[in-house]
Amino acid sequence: IQTTIPLPNLQPKHVRYVLQCIYSGETSFNNHIGDDGSPGMTTQDDLQQVILVADKFGFWRLKLVVEAELIRKHLAEDTMVDLLLFADQSNCMMLRDAAMNMTSATGNALFDHPSFMELCEYADLMREISAIRKDGIPNCGVDDRYSEMSMMELYGMLDGEESAKLASYMDRKALLEFVRSIKTRGTIDDEADAKNDN
Repeated sequence: IQTTIPLPNLQPKHVRYVLQCIYSGETSFNNHIGDDGSPGMTTQDDLQQVILVADKFGFWRLKLVVEAELIRKHLAEDTMVDLLLFADQSNCMMLRDAAMNMTSATGNALFDHPSFMELCEYADLMREISAIRKDGIPNCGVDDRYSEMSMMELYGMLDGEESAKLASYMDRKALLEFVRSIKTRGTIDDEADAKNDN
């Protein structure tokens, strides 16, 4: 069976990079050399394009890694609105979470941002920013230490957890529930081990 995936408007270098990641398991951004000899996938635009290609191929783990790289290297006050809009339109939940939190925390400086008028066209995002500024980050009905964590921190909580096998991309609510279940199960297992040792 052959499947053809149409890839309109995607540059070959981004498709090639995603295919290399899929087949090699490598996600190095700096070590990749472009067709023109330029260093890897390090610019904001390149990383955004890689996300679009990874999403097209259904390679959600790469999408998460690239979102984390965008957050670490490119999320700043001058890029926060553009990255929030990109994340919202591209279903990048971890990037959206980080950009939303930064945008909500900027206070009145948001009104002076060059992309503020474009952001105003998205009423749902503006309502969410307003709600976070007023009430803080939504905790999905449970007030615990995980509620205040960013999605990036929640994913970090799963590092090293052997029982934490992610099967799909998650929104904030699903990720919170998953982390709580893993950590609760881990606490219960630790308590049972301690009882057995006594």
